Amino acid sequence: ELTNLKYLFYGFTSFEYPGIPTEIGLLTNLIEYDMSYTLYFGEIPTNMWSQLTALKFLVMDGNAYNSSLPEEIVSLPNLEFLYAGFSALHGNLDFISRMPKIGELWVDDNPGMSGSIPSEIGDVSTLQSFSITNCDITGTIPTEIGSLTDMTYLWFYDNLLTGPIPSELGNMKKLETLNLQKN
Repeated sequence: ELTNLKYLFYGFTSFEYPGIPTEIGLLTNLIEYDMSYTLYFGEIPTNMWSQLTALKFLVMDGNAYNSSLPEEIVSLPNLEFLYAGFSALHGNLDFISRMPKIGELWVDDNPGMSGSIPSEIGDVSTLQSFSITNCDITGTIPTEIGSLTDMTYLWFYDNLLTGPIPSELGNMKKLETLNLQKN
């Protein structure tokens, strides 16, 4: 019933719950939502996100979802910041190209995240900070990533990446951090 609520933070509270309470989907004015480290477990519900079109900032780290990111989260029209590390996520990174406004995406420490970095990442011009550390990402770093000229931070360490570092990374004139160790 809190339809005017814009900011909801209850991270680090240990509110154990199977999934995520679907009632959150009724908070249609929500801009920021932090449910990190609440001991949520089980699959991320898909039927609650489509109404959260104002959501810009989502922190869901430190839970055990044992699922992939649902399309309903990925396609949120105003989502700029998504943090889903230590969340037992699985699947691949193909969803990145379907995130219309994503600026910062961190999905670290999800060993179930596998596959390669999709070449379509070069089309995500809004992406400025991207972290996929300690996952099972394989293959090479796509040359298309060099077209992300506003990129400031890239953390790809502790994966299974192979091959050369693309010279196209030289196009990232704003890049301040590049961490590729342990690949």
